[in-house]
Amino acid sequence: MSYMTYKTYTKKFIRNFNFSNPNWENLPNGFPNLGKQGLTRQEGCLLDAIKLAWMTGELEGRKSLLLNTTRVFLLVSAIVVIGTLGLQLLRSPENTFTTVNAATIKVDDVIQSTMSAILKR
Repeated sequence: MSYMTYKTYTKKFIRNFNFSNPNWENLPNGFPNLGKQGLTRQEGCLLDAIKLAWMTGELEGRKSLLLNTTRVFLLVSAIVVIGTLGLQLLRSPENTFTTVNAATIKVDDVIQSTMSAILKR
């Protein structure tokens, strides 16, 4: 189906849609993810209203709404968690990293302590 035929079919669908008795059998291809390119402002608003009616009235629409809502919630939650951890890391880096202080031993000190232990015997 060409772009012009597709848009003509979408415009016809919007123009003939009956909100009081909706027919969900003849939805355009790609519904509910139809773009508004090529539609007038009024047709775009009517398309949004049709999508809303489908999402609230049909089981498949409610599933789609729940899936999209869950996806957005998880994305926002991940951003908040990552942001919180990033801020925590930036605010107090000394508390988030463990530092190890290795003891430095000089060879002369080892030799002297060994020699003094031998000589004390």
